[in-house]
Amino acid sequence: MTRKRNTTLQKLTILSTAEIFTKPQRLLAEENVKEKLSYIFTIPDSNERSPTMQFEMLFGPPYAHSTAFPFKPSTISFYMSWITILLLVTFALILVGAAVLGWIYIKKYTDKQIEKGINQAERKKLLSDDRPQEAFDHIMSCMPEKEKKILKKIYIDPSKIKRDGRELGKGAFGTTRAGTLQNDSGVTTHQIAIKTMKTAISNEHAKAIFDEAIQMSNFEHINVMKLIGVSFNRSADPEMILPLMDCGDLRNYVKNDQNEIFIRDCLRFCQQAAEGMNYLVRQGVIHRDLAARNCLLETTESNRVNLRIADFGLSKTFENLYQEEYVAQSQTKLPLKWLAIEVLEQRMFSEKSDVWAFGVLTWEIFTRGAMPYGALSDWAGLKAYLLNGERLEMPADCAPELFELMMECWHDETDKRPTFANLVSRFDQFVKDHRVSESKSGRKSSLPSRQKISFNRDHFSRTKAGYKSNRGRKMSPPVPAPRKPLPAVPDRGASLSPTHAEELV
Repeated sequence: MTRKRNTTLQKLTILSTAEIFTKPQRLLAEENVKEKLSYIFTIPDSNERSPTMQFEMLFGPPYAHSTAFPFKPSTISFYMSWITILLLVTFALILVGAAVLGWIYIKKYTDKQIEKGINQAERKKLLSDDRPQEAFDHIMSCMPEKEKKILKKIYIDPSKIKRDGRELGKGAFGTTRAGTLQNDSGVTTHQIAIKTMKTAISNEHAKAIFDEAIQMSNFEHINVMKLIGVSFNRSADPEMILPLMDCGDLRNYVKNDQNEIFIRDCLRFCQQAAEGMNYLVRQGVIHRDLAARNCLLETTESNRVNLRIADFGLSKTFENLYQEEYVAQSQTKLPLKWLAIEVLEQRMFSEKSDVWAFGVLTWEIFTRGAMPYGALSDWAGLKAYLLNGERLEMPADCAPELFELMMECWHDETDKRPTFANLVSRFDQFVKDHRVSESKSGRKSSLPSRQKISFNRDHFSRTKAGYKSNRGRKMSPPVPAPRKPLPAVPDRGASLSPTHAEELV
C-alpha cells in the first residue's frame, strides 16, 4: 500500500480485480482520519484478464465510517450508453419540434400576407370596375354581425361623393379633405369633410376608423361632431364623411390675427367644449385626445361660431359600466403635452384625465394657440416638471378666477379635479359675469393677437431630479375666491404677429 498526502480530497480509492470481489463486499474505514488523505490500494490480481474494478470511500469528518460497493465497468458502460442514447433522442425530438413549429408559423404568416394582398387587390379591382357596393360587401364579410348592421345604415355610395382636392388637415393615421355630397339626382346636399385613412396602414388601424364611425353615429349633441356616413375611395381606403366645418379647427382659428377674438368668445368656446365633453361622459366615452386642434368650428344660422368636439381616434368606450379608468397598453400615439400626470406615470385614462386636457385646452384658447410647455417635448422631462409641482403659466389676458379653475383641472389628485358637469356650471357663471361686466363698461374686451409665450428649454435648469422651472406656476391646492364678475380687458389690438406653430409631439 502506498500513501499519498492530498490536502484537497477526502476519499479512499481502491483498485481490485473481479475475482476478489465476486460478490458485493463492504469495506470499512476504521481509521479516525484527522487529515485530508488520499489512499491508493494495490491488490495482487489473480486473473489478469479480469476487468479492473474500482470504487471509492469517503471518510473523515463527517465520514468517520464509510461504506462503498464496487461496480463493474461493464455495468457503468451499459448505463452510460443508455443515457447517451436518451440525450441524443431528446435533442433530436426538440429539433424536430422546433422545425415543425417554425414551419407552421411561417406558413400562417405567408398565408396571411397572401390573403391580405388578395383582399386588397380584390377591393381595388371592385372599385376600379365601379362596383362600390360589391367592394363594401366584401369588406363587410370581415366585420362582426353587430357592426355590419350599423355600417350598412351609414354607408354612402362613392359615386355620390365629389372631391375638390382641398386638404383641411392631416393626422397620424389619415388626411381630411373637402368635398360635396350629392343625392341620386346629382344635386349637392351637403358640404362635407372626407377623412381618409392613409395607405400602407395596419389592419388594426384600418378597423379603428370603422369603430370611430360606429361610435360617432350614435352622437346627437350640438357640441359634438355628427357623422354623415362612411365610404371608400378608389384606392379601397376607408373614409368617414363629416359635415364641413367652415371655420376650421379652434387652434388655427384663435391663432389667426385676422380673427378678432373677444374675451366672451373665449369663454363661450370653453363653455361649449365643457358641454360637449359632459355629453360624452354621459355616453361612457373617454376622449383621450382633447385639444384645440380637435375642436372644430362652424358658423350657425344666427351668424355665431359654434364649437364641436371631434376626432375620437384615441377614444375608448368603457367596457364595464363601473370601470373608472382605462389602462392603455398599446403603442398608440399619445398627445404628450395634453396628458395628465397619472397618464405620464401609469398610462391611466379616465374622465379626470380628460379634465386635465380641458385645462390645457382653456390655456390654449386664452394664449391664442400657444404651444403648451414650449420646447419641452420629451416624456421624462415633462413628467419630472409636473411631478415637481410646476404648471403652465397664467395667460396675460386671463382673469385670476379663471386661472384658478385651470389649476384645479391640473391638480395631481384626480378626485380633487372638477367634473365636466361642474365645469359647465362654472363657465355658465363666467359668461354671465362677463356679460354684466361688459354692460357696465359699455364696450367689448378683446384679446390681443397671439402672444409669444417665452417658455422654452432655456427656462429650465438641469438637476438630479429632472427639469426644474425657474418660472411658471407652482401647484398648490386652489384657494376659493369670492365670486365676482370677470374684469373686462381693454382691447389692445393686433400687437403681435403669429409665430410658427410647433407640431404635436
